[in-house]
Formats: sequence, C-alpha cells, structure tokens
Amino acid sequence: MKTKRKQLCYLRSNAKIIVSSKLFMNLNLYSPLISKVSFISLLLLMIIRDT
Repeated sequence: MKTKRKQLCYLRSNAKIIVSSKLFMNLNLYSPLISKVSFISLLLLMIIRDT
C-alpha cells in the first residue's frame, strides 16, 4: 500500500516537472527573462505546495 502511494507521488511530481518544462520551453520562445522568472516561481510554488 505504501509503495503504491510513493509511486503515485513520484508520478505526480514527474508530471509536474514535464508540464513545467514544456511551459518553460514555450515561454523561452517569447522572452528568456520572463520565462526564467516564471519558471523559478513555478518551481517554488510546487515545492511549497508539496511540503
């Protein structure tokens, strides 16, 4: 039971990373500075939410 939950958490965090990296790539096309700032803030939000 515990391992299944761990797997789910791992998959969820993986999905978040994939989605955020895709967003990062898309934003990078428009403006590198804005994308970097938003990407860092996104990561911080994710870290805060997970803990």
